[in-house]
Amino acid sequence: LQQMLHFMENTDREHAVTPDLEKIQDMVDHIKQSREAQQEAMKIFEREQMLKEEGREEGREEGRKEERANTEREKKRAEEAEKAAIEATKRADTAEKASSEAINELKRLSAEVERLQSLLEKKMS
Repeated sequence: LQQMLHFMENTDREHAVTPDLEKIQDMVDHIKQSREAQQEAMKIFEREQMLKEEGREEGREEGRKEERANTEREKKRAEEAEKAAIEATKRADTAEKASSEAINELKRLSAEVERLQSLLEKKMS
């Protein structure tokens, strides 16, 4: 009994001096190893979960950066397309104005030709 009490106070292999205490010590060692193994496994699991979450967050952040970059590219492309459309409209307006001026000039010249033909006919008669 005294050995048992002493063992209970100092549970280690050194104080397991009887076969029964050795069995108890074996069970204690097994439980400790199991507990330590479980704790280690839990720590590893928690670390893996943390690393996965960090990886997911990094992936999400990378995705957000890529999306911002894509948005900027699309915005620039849209601005360039808008500028090109404005320039095309200006060129079309300029061409229309030049065409209108050319038509007016042709009308004026046609009228001048008719006037000159009329004068010529009067002089010839």
